[in-house]
Amino acid sequence: MKGGNEVSASERNYAFAEGEHPPCNQESLLGGFRGLSLSVWLVFGLIVITAVARKFDEPYIPLMVECIHGPDKTAMHTGWISALAALGGMISGALIGKLCDLYSPKRITVPTLLASGVTMAMQGLAMSLIGYAGWRFLHYVAAGGLEAIYLSILSKVTPANRQGAVFGLSSSLRMGGILIATVVSGFIIYYLGVRAIYLSAGVIFILTIPVYWLTDSVIRGNNQDAQNLNDIDMPNKTENL
Repeated sequence: MKGGNEVSASERNYAFAEGEHPPCNQESLLGGFRGLSLSVWLVFGLIVITAVARKFDEPYIPLMVECIHGPDKTAMHTGWISALAALGGMISGALIGKLCDLYSPKRITVPTLLASGVTMAMQGLAMSLIGYAGWRFLHYVAAGGLEAIYLSILSKVTPANRQGAVFGLSSSLRMGGILIATVVSGFIIYYLGVRAIYLSAGVIFILTIPVYWLTDSVIRGNNQDAQNLNDIDMPNKTENL
């Protein structure tokens, strides 16, 4: 509140005063996802596929440690390897998030997906805990920022008045991807073993690249979406890389 009864536009948009409610009806709630462009749905697809690939191996880290090192001190080794991976994710989120502000998604996404796929597959080929931990750290440095890239694209192709609903749905779809990952990976580890988990996830990352190319092509074929995406392709955003 400002000057008694005065409310700034930002305050009104963020939090309505007591007794006030934003215009809302059943149709507006149910129609929140109607009329979204194909670009938005394709980005949703990227979010789901990437969630599947990223979480494919997560339930089986102790089994991989045991496969490499044997049952001795499995819990301890799983702990420090997971901590190292988390450190990689911390670095990735900040680094790739900053790159999203400087360069177009097209320059970042394909190399990131490629690096994510290679480093995931190499975990499955590791013959020592140091090798496994090193590849896992590098994987998290690469893959940890993919969500920031997708949300950056999503913010450009989503109408401002629908971004809350769309970002919320993207979170739900990401969890759906994790659900799919845990079910499918369970079958793979049962029939093919723990190393196949990492090789399969690596392949999924690589196969996501053509899906991204399709998404980028559709976005650039839509005049409005292309204009929005071009806001982060302008020469004044370090175009000389």
